[in-house]
Amino acid sequence: MKIDRMEPYFKDWKTFRDLSTLLQFVELGPYTPPAVAEFQRQNGLQFSQEDRVGKSYARAMAPLLQRDPPRHSDAIVVVDKWGNVAALVHSINTVTWGTTGIVVGGIPIPDPAGFQQSRLAAIQPGDRVPNDMAPVIVMRGAKPVMAVSAVGRSLIAETVRILLGTLGNHLDLQTVMEAPPLLFNFQPPKGEETAMRRTQFVPETAYGVDFLRNLEAAGTTVEKKSRLEVLTVKGTAVVGAVDLGTGAWRSVETPAFFDFTGAY
Repeated sequence: MKIDRMEPYFKDWKTFRDLSTLLQFVELGPYTPPAVAEFQRQNGLQFSQEDRVGKSYARAMAPLLQRDPPRHSDAIVVVDKWGNVAALVHSINTVTWGTTGIVVGGIPIPDPAGFQQSRLAAIQPGDRVPNDMAPVIVMRGAKPVMAVSAVGRSLIAETVRILLGTLGNHLDLQTVMEAPPLLFNFQPPKGEETAMRRTQFVPETAYGVDFLRNLEAAGTTVEKKSRLEVLTVKGTAVVGAVDLGTGAWRSVETPAFFDFTGAY
C-alpha cells in the first residue's frame, strides 16, 4: 500500500485512513469475516500464516483494503459538451446511514418510517412516502443555464440559498458555495416555539458577535453548532452553471464529500 512513502499519519488523513484500515485487518488474526472470505474465494486466496507473510498475498489483498469508503445519498450534476444537463439525487430517504441493515433479494429495505410518522399518517397504505429531494434545472429561454442537486437534512435550505445567491444576488458561484450553510432545525418545537418560529442553528464560527446579537434582538433565537454537528445536519449541494459571457460551463462541489458534478 506504499504507506512508507506517504506523509505521516498525523499529518495526512489519507495515511491515517490506510494505516488504520490495515491495522484493523491485521488484528483480525485467524478470524475471516464473510466479506474477506468472499474476496479471498473470488481471488483464489487462502488465510494461512504461510500465505500471510508473503508479498504476493499482500499484493493480492491490497485491493480489498483500498476499496472506496461506503457512501450514502448522492447528489449528481452532469453537463456534456453539447449543453445537455442532468441533475439527480439517489437516496434511501432515511436517518443517517440507515438502521435496519436489511437487504432482500439485493434490494436494501430502509427505515423512513422510523422518523416520518406524520407523513405516513397523511397517506394511504401502499402510497409512496413523500420526500424532500429537489434537484433543479434553471432555464433561460429554451436553454439550461444552471443545475443544482443536494442531499442532507438541510438540502432545501442549501438549494434555495444557492439559487438566491447566484440568480438573485448575482454573486459568483464559488463565493456562494463557500458561504456558511443555512441549517434546518429538525427538532420538535420547544417551549413557546412554533413550527414557523423555531431556534435557528448556525455554525459556531460563521458569524460575528454583533451579527448574532442583532438577530436575537430582532426575535430570532440562534443556537451554535460545532463543525461536527454541522456536518450531520447541513445540506450538501453540487452545482453546474453556464457563464453567460463565454457560454462555458463550470462545476462546483464540496471536495471529498458525497456528491459529484462534472462539466465536459
